[in-house]
Amino acid sequence: MFQQLQTYIIIGLVVALLVVGGAAGLYYRITKAEIDVLHANAAKYEVAIELQDKTINNLQANAKRLADSTKTLNDTIRNTENNFVIEWQNIESMDFSPLINTQELERKINNEFQKSIDGLRTVTGDGKSNGVRK
Repeated sequence: MFQQLQTYIIIGLVVALLVVGGAAGLYYRITKAEIDVLHANAAKYEVAIELQDKTINNLQANAKRLADSTKTLNDTIRNTENNFVIEWQNIESMDFSPLINTQELERKINNEFQKSIDGLRTVTGDGKSNGVRK
């Protein structure tokens, strides 16, 4: 009877060992699958971080270019407005009394006006001039 009990204990231990071994194998497979998923997610996050870094760098570069372009445009507009003020002052300061010849007077007025128009076209990028100057 003791020998029969020993046999049952040995069989029970073998079954317990198989169950524990199977559970350990199952645990290993599940854990390995989770680790693989985590590695895949980490790789995706690395790619996303690299893309975000590139995007941030591009945005910063674009912002700097835009700021530089805006400053240049503002300076150009300021200079053009100053030139227009000078041209209008020149027109207003013209002395028409010694000019008896109306054609000469008209030519001077047209020339000064054309200078203003040419300056405006230069600033706006048209670049065409229908010069009246003679």
